[in-house]
Amino acid sequence: MKWIFPQNFIFSCKMDMAYFPFDDQTCMMEFGSWSYHGLHLNLFNDSYVLDDIALDFGEWDVLELTWHRKITYRECCDEPFPTLALKFHLRRRILYYFINLLLPCMVLLAVNPLVFLLPAGTGERIGFCMTIQLSVVVFLQVVSEHTPQTADSIPLIGNIHFVLVKTLIV
Repeated sequence: MKWIFPQNFIFSCKMDMAYFPFDDQTCMMEFGSWSYHGLHLNLFNDSYVLDDIALDFGEWDVLELTWHRKITYRECCDEPFPTLALKFHLRRRILYYFINLLLPCMVLLAVNPLVFLLPAGTGERIGFCMTIQLSVVVFLQVVSEHTPQTADSIPLIGNIHFVLVKTLIV
């Protein structure tokens, strides 16, 4: 008997945000039964099913999608327990992040040395420097809103902003 039904799955995976927004992620999903063993429920992968999966990840491109079937034997039983592991290799689409994060960051990095061209005695130098400082703080807030709360590392763009803040303070 074959039972095919439409299903939406929502899942999460641990992400390495060190190279945000130029990051690649690999996520795994496993399908299996906790109560039925392989003699009652046999899971297998059909190659044509991969073509029917609607993959809409919004800001991600799917580079690779593979199925792997594995059979485990538990201590309690002699029967096999099959599971299907689905592996996603994803790459972030960077156009949005380039326009809204990287381009303003590069403009700030280019404008920052212009502070030293202004005369030291004028008030415009202090105002210009404070404007750059405030814009860096705003962009740090934007970057922190785009990174997940559970990220283990600081993205490279956040490190660039920290360097920019250090140069403005010194």
